[in-house]
Amino acid sequence: MDHASEALMRSSIHDLANILSGIQGILELSDPDRPLTPRDRARLDAILTDGMATLERSRYLAMGTLPESAIESGADWRRQLKDQLQPLSVVFRSRIDVNYEGDPAQDRWPGELLRGYIAAVSRQILPYVQSAALVIFCEADAKEWRLRWTPASNLPESLQPEATNRPRDISARWALRTGAALGITLVAQDECLLARIPRF
Repeated sequence: MDHASEALMRSSIHDLANILSGIQGILELSDPDRPLTPRDRARLDAILTDGMATLERSRYLAMGTLPESAIESGADWRRQLKDQLQPLSVVFRSRIDVNYEGDPAQDRWPGELLRGYIAAVSRQILPYVQSAALVIFCEADAKEWRLRWTPASNLPESLQPEATNRPRDISARWALRTGAALGITLVAQDECLLARIPRF
């Protein structure tokens, strides 16, 4: 087995173990004689949804394929993005806001591929967010799309492409793979992370 395949398999097993531990924790801490509380049910649903996304990304990475990136209208694209980020909000107990700034005529975005990238980067940032909310600002003009995550004081090591010896979970691997496919540059700047995506 080559090194890249082994690293991908190790990341997948690690992430799957975390998912199962999260499920086990909720079930062990709940009263076996009562149904799950709404809070525990929401956390369980979030962990399962996040787990299914991780398994789907593992499959794409193993097969060397990516989801489509058809251009979508901004309002619909952001609605789907908010839905996709909701499980992370529950798991990390942090609100995630998505806002648009920019020319309304340019408010069209690459579909699932960019949404998956945003979710993967957000998952890497959320453990370090100290405030009540992570805010993602979306901006667009004729030349590029821009995304800003705030607060985010530095670029997580897992998202630094040059850190080749760093173990990465599936989320970090997904962010790097989809970021490369979309030509994204991601840098830390002024207490936020800034992603620039050339329009294609």
